[in-house]
Amino acid sequence: MQGTQILLSPSNNKNNTLGLKARLATQFTVLGLLLSQPFFLSYSYAAPVGGNVVGGTGTISRQDIHTTINQSSQKLAIDWQSFDVQQNEHVHFIQPDASSIALNRIVGNNGSVIQGQIDANGQVILVNPNGVFFTSTATVNVGGLVASSSLVLGHKVYMGV
Repeated sequence: MQGTQILLSPSNNKNNTLGLKARLATQFTVLGLLLSQPFFLSYSYAAPVGGNVVGGTGTISRQDIHTTINQSSQKLAIDWQSFDVQQNEHVHFIQPDASSIALNRIVGNNGSVIQGQIDANGQVILVNPNGVFFTSTATVNVGGLVASSSLVLGHKVYMGV
């Protein structure tokens, strides 16, 4: 709402129905302006999008509401444009063993919202500088989970390169 000014002043007559209607109309207009701002539209709820393996070996596949990351190496690093999971969606990491680690860096402009299911037999790291939010409907069944808004190491250091 940059550059927008909204002035509200109370009516001098409390019994003035027109004044009440005008105040209500103004309040609904203010609410409409707030709801139309990009902040409320910034989260796109969809399965993880734009995955690119940047370290290690693995594949990413998606079928309907299921996203599967099949990890072949002990360590895997993936850059995602977004990493959201809707309530009915499922993200499954198939990893070599319980000590395997999948680093998922979200490089887009929005925070991640996890409402659905994430499964992994190993460890999953989610890094999004815009935040990672788990709702009450999220189900996470992994060997280990780190969700952070800051990454101490780059993927090359993480991979030992």
